[in-house]
Amino acid sequence: VTFARDAENSKFGGGHCGWLDQMLIACSKEHMLTKIDYADHSIEHFTSQLPKETQFVALNTNVPHVLAESDYSHRVRELTVGIAFLSKILGENAGGPLLKLSSLNRLIAAVDPANPASKPVRLENIKMGALAAAAPDGSPKFPSIKAELAEPEPLGHQKIQEIVAAAKGDAYDPPSDLPMHKGKTKLESLGVLLRRMRHQKMSSLLVPLAGAAAAQGDSALFGTLLDLEGESLRMSGDFQITGDNGAQDALLDCAFEVGAEIAADTSVEFSVHGRMLGGGGGGNVLLMVVTGDATLRTKWEERVKDYYQEWADAKYPGQGIRATVIIPAMSAGARVLP
Repeated sequence: VTFARDAENSKFGGGHCGWLDQMLIACSKEHMLTKIDYADHSIEHFTSQLPKETQFVALNTNVPHVLAESDYSHRVRELTVGIAFLSKILGENAGGPLLKLSSLNRLIAAVDPANPASKPVRLENIKMGALAAAAPDGSPKFPSIKAELAEPEPLGHQKIQEIVAAAKGDAYDPPSDLPMHKGKTKLESLGVLLRRMRHQKMSSLLVPLAGAAAAQGDSALFGTLLDLEGESLRMSGDFQITGDNGAQDALLDCAFEVGAEIAADTSVEFSVHGRMLGGGGGGNVLLMVVTGDATLRTKWEERVKDYYQEWADAKYPGQGIRATVIIPAMSAGARVLP
């Protein structure tokens, strides 16, 4: 796994990837979900209890995706610069659990208040169902969520003003060579970095919840969390990784639009949730379709492909770009064949 990751991150591969793909390819188990803790690279396998009405569907934009040529490496650099700047000012690692989501909300509002993307991201309205209960010993099931919602705010007004002043001075060196920082003031540039950090923070809170939702069979909560993560990854969100070519965002829009149309026309349950996959700029999107009627899901797939074809023909005339459907399965990882 380490060799594969090092190869992709080398000067020959040119990527700036993490560990997810390589670890899943090597360590997955058939019919099992995989939980990875990147702090120590430990792996746990567990069984999904999501109901049989839940079907995951991958849709390929068929717009070529090359990680080394996507904005993924820019996001890695933005996070590195942002965490280093805040860590220097705060005297602690700003990339860990130090900053709450609410802290980042307030800081973003202070450095870039005019930007609509600076609106706060909150977890309070998530309906956690059975996951909201305490563990048998009385401790919270998700201490990170409890800390996020209950513990005192670590950044006061004075500290936020200190960060703003430092950003205006020489302490902050914006990555002005990156496309999304060109022509921006220092504070506007810092606002971009803080939104990247807010996405990372939110993801660290949502992913454990999603695993627990799958283990308990709570498809409604799992779908909500999938959508929250997906919204943050889009070009209209905090991480902005789906890409300027618009393919992944367009395919997601088609999937949700058709899902809403079918749900309005039928009396049976039909809902669609989803997010992009990979490093953006093309490739696949992942949808979770919840329905007890398989014929409706097939109808949804065909109509989504038609809607996407209209978009692709207008965006890429004469290239014949079409979406393709992939039904994923929980399979065993790579292994040596006898």
